[in-house]
Amino acid sequence: MFAAIKEVLGTSVLEGTGRSGGGCINEGEVYRTDTGKVFLKKNSKEKALEMFDGEYEGLKAIQATGTVRVPMPHLALDNPAGGAVLVMEYLNMQGLKRKSGQLGTQLARLHLHNLAARDAKVGGTVGRGSSNYVEQFGFSINTCCGYITQDNIWTDDWLWRAPIRRSYDVGGTLLSVFPVR
Repeated sequence: MFAAIKEVLGTSVLEGTGRSGGGCINEGEVYRTDTGKVFLKKNSKEKALEMFDGEYEGLKAIQATGTVRVPMPHLALDNPAGGAVLVMEYLNMQGLKRKSGQLGTQLARLHLHNLAARDAKVGGTVGRGSSNYVEQFGFSINTCCGYITQDNIWTDDWLWRAPIRRSYDVGGTLLSVFPVR
């Protein structure tokens, strides 16, 4: 696994810094390379690669909007010891509290990004700024909320898109969040 990471990063050095952390689902560790630091997010569960593939694509999509600074994802891969690993750019998160207002503004711009792309397309300004207007609701790949897979099929109707159509397997019992019409 580390050889594959080194190859993708184009580095000969991949050393743990001893800085690590985690939450209730994933563990993370900062690694030093000869070109800077990277963050390895690890999960030992069976469907971890699906979770990290979705996060990888989500980070790329957010990054493409140019609205919010997110870590650049480098790769998601199976961990031979079990589970998977997501390798991304390391961002120093210390001192972010004082930038909370700026983050709020950036998140608002992220949510308005698609409308701006629509207006650019309608206004005949394609080629000036973003023109990647998306007419439907969904995403190109399933993502996860914790361990729960989010079905991101493309639909025309937002109301019937999100959790309303989802069912979750909770302890072996199929639980429908909201009834489907």
